[in-house]
Amino acid sequence: MPQNNSNHDEQPILSLLQDIKNGMDPKLLSANDRQRCVELLHFGEGQLITQVADFLQCNEKTVRRDIKEIQNRNILTIDAEFARQIASDLYHRTINHANYLMRLARSKDTTNADKIAAELGACKVYVDMVEKFQSFGVLPERVQKISGEVHHYFSSAESEKGIEELKEMVERIELRAKEAGTFDAQTEKRIKELKDSIARIEINRDANKLLTDLNKATEQKEDLNGQERTE
Repeated sequence: MPQNNSNHDEQPILSLLQDIKNGMDPKLLSANDRQRCVELLHFGEGQLITQVADFLQCNEKTVRRDIKEIQNRNILTIDAEFARQIASDLYHRTINHANYLMRLARSKDTTNADKIAAELGACKVYVDMVEKFQSFGVLPERVQKISGEVHHYFSSAESEKGIEELKEMVERIELRAKEAGTFDAQTEKRIKELKDSIARIEINRDANKLLTDLNKATEQKEDLNGQERTE
């Protein structure tokens, strides 16, 4: 088998593995094709090093060396762009999941208990996303010093509306659960946890607004003092 295949000439990996199963001598594989097999068998299918070595009829040290080279090729670069990609993926997946739960809650075939559970789940998914972003540092978790950079947390009208909608959703879920007779201890606990999470978000928002106002007042005072000194 040729030893220097280009990417365009590479045999599909599943076809290559099937050829080996059908009797092709794996010792004839190029180093590149062998590593492709190792990557799929070990990382894709979770086979042990001993199993991969047995299948490819090579030394375990060879497989370990291949694994090390594969890992080195696939090392992630953890930078700002990577963080933005992860945050964006988390956001879109969370919104899709929350929307699915809300559709489930509005389904005619869903029982009242399941509707309440779905709405609770949708609300919790969204709140958990906000708190996860805080832990990532994407959103501020606590009030920063006045001398530091000011972050505007939930400052837009749309975000303000989002918080109010969350509060209304939790209240609606609580009322529906009581009316349906499913307001048990577990549901009460989950609702309380959601209310506490929303309260923390509101505290962060209000604290940052206060910080913004203090910074503005400080800047105005400094400007006024500067004007008085020049006069």
